[in-house]
Amino acid sequence: MSQLEDLKTGFFATTNENGTLDYYYVPNGDWDNVNSLGSGKEHKCYAGLYGHRFLLFKKCSENTQEQHICLYNNYGECLFSGPADAIMMDAKSDIFVVKRNGKMETKSLKCSERHSKELQKCDECFEKHHRDSKGIYARFIGILIGMVAVGGMLKCASDKMTEQEKSFQSADATYVGTAQGYALFDLDGDKHTIEAVGKITPETTDKLEGKIGLTAKISEWAEQAHLKMERSVTQKGR
Repeated sequence: MSQLEDLKTGFFATTNENGTLDYYYVPNGDWDNVNSLGSGKEHKCYAGLYGHRFLLFKKCSENTQEQHICLYNNYGECLFSGPADAIMMDAKSDIFVVKRNGKMETKSLKCSERHSKELQKCDECFEKHHRDSKGIYARFIGILIGMVAVGGMLKCASDKMTEQEKSFQSADATYVGTAQGYALFDLDGDKHTIEAVGKITPETTDKLEGKIGLTAKISEWAEQAHLKMERSVTQKGR
């Protein structure tokens, strides 16, 4: 297989048994989808606007003495096929001229039209990508806002618990005795109710001797008597 003047055109040719050339178009190098353009001779390749390429060749015809000329672009599209004395290319101005029987007819190479369609397709792809990106961005922002809101709620709850714990640890507690393995403490002055308790261990017992009626902060009782202090939920009785 011999290649034409410009391999980038996507046009190729082979010499057949008659000594003429069989022309082919291979879209994007896809040899599974080769298009046959016909047989001919005296081919020429042209460069046009926006990177478009063209193949012009004289087609072999057995049934007529008229010269048959074919013109293809690098998309494999036939722009002209028929009897003509000559085709004059002006690819850079997006036109070609067909001369026949002394008359000339101007035709379009459709470079600008195809280029506009390609630009429109690119714009549509960009707009679709932009819409998709906006959708993803909106969902991301929604998720982020939700996470921030939940985080704020958790922080508020954590701050509230921290403040409550600080308040509890700094509260004044009066030791009023023991019951069921717990040291009992009064926080509100009513010795008939118990607002705090501390789990008694062997290390704790001697630390509390003689201290009934004494008042100290919860944190101080925890440190001095080795108690694990907690709020009284059941209000253990004495």
